[in-house]
Amino acid sequence: MQRVAEEGCGVVVVLANHESSQALLERIPQLTQPPRQYTRSQSRIYSEVGTGAQILQDLGIGKLRHLGPPLKYAGLTGYDLEVIESIPFPG
Repeated sequence: MQRVAEEGCGVVVVLANHESSQALLERIPQLTQPPRQYTRSQSRIYSEVGTGAQILQDLGIGKLRHLGPPLKYAGLTGYDLEVIESIPFPG
């Protein structure tokens, strides 16, 4: 969130999956790690991506700079979203 504040504008979407606030805070350091194989089902991942995409679309966001490792998600164009840059995190 500090990086978003430094940029002067931005959106942070957090999907907590019924986690407690403390559990979510404890997971934040994992965001600095390279992506690993998902242990969750593919349908769960697509559901989370779809939920996040709907939130961004509702906020009127179309083009975005993604803070984190480069990831490719098919179907973002269905929400009129385009990742124009991936920014290494932390960075």
